[in-house]
Order: sequence, then structure tokens, then C-alpha cells
Amino acid sequence: MLAAFIAPLANADKGISCEQFSELAESIMVFRQEGSSIVEAMKIAGENEGIRSIVISAYKKNQYQTDEYRKRAITDFGNEYYLVCVEARKG
Repeated sequence: MLAAFIAPLANADKGISCEQFSELAESIMVFRQEGSSIVEAMKIAGENEGIRSIVISAYKKNQYQTDEYRKRAITDFGNEYYLVCVEARKG
């Protein structure tokens, strides 16, 4: 799932929307919450430093055991990156 979402964005210009940026962050956090390896996530991210940075940030967060906490962690992480994007574009 993560690779399918990252592939088009990894090759896109920096003109992705804040919604797409948030969805990317959520996808990475889903990968994290499922217990997937950071090594695998970094392989999927490839050389894209922006995506690698989000992966590192996600793996610094806790992995939760219950669906309720996992969903909250995913939503919070997506919201965090949405806010970063919106604030960066205030310009």
C-alpha cells in the first residue's frame, strides 16, 4: 500500500496539495502502525529526502496495539503534516 501511494508523489514536482501531503503522512503512519520495518519504508521512499524525513518522523512515534489508538495516531500524524504544509504556504 505504501509503495503504491509514494510512487506517484516521489516523482511529482513540489506542487502537491496539502491534502495529498497529509494523505502521504497518514499512509506512512499506517505502515508504521502495522509494525512494518523502517528499513522497508526507507527502501520504498528511495532517494526522496522529503519522504525519507516523514518516514523517520513516523518511526520516532509510538506504535500502538489497539485499533483506537492506531487510528488516532494516524489521523494526528496526517493533521500534523497538513498544518506544516498550510503554514509553509501562507507566504
